[in-house]
Amino acid sequence: MLDVRPVNTAVLDGQSAVLRCHSNTLSTSAVVGWTRSVAGGADEIIAAACDLLPALKPTLSSVYSLIKDDTGQCDLVVNRTNTSLTGLYICTESTDSAAAQLNIIGELLSMSLGGFTDVDNERNRHNIISRCRDFVDKQEHCV
Repeated sequence: MLDVRPVNTAVLDGQSAVLRCHSNTLSTSAVVGWTRSVAGGADEIIAAACDLLPALKPTLSSVYSLIKDDTGQCDLVVNRTNTSLTGLYICTESTDSAAAQLNIIGELLSMSLGGFTDVDNERNRHNIISRCRDFVDKQEHCV
């Protein structure tokens, strides 16, 4: 059973996001997996047995990585996000599953949140993050 479930998360375009998942079932590294579901598209299996799928490693390893240990931790790291990675991410294990929405706030949304065009400017970045926190659902968090 999952005792740490991923939560809805919003990040700025280009940042990394970590979706946490932990199972308290013994031998969990053999059963925890991650899938990405996109509206109107096919599900993308990212990891099984808390490991990136071997056939997909060349393409996925630049996008995803995993933080794992022998206690059941299998956190998914989405590296250098971009808006195409927005979607529903599902952590599964043999008896349980949990999903979280990952929202990537790109330049257009940043502009609609506050009219900022230079997201590299630290002051504007701080303002965008502040507005992001006001924008997202209370179950989401911004990083």
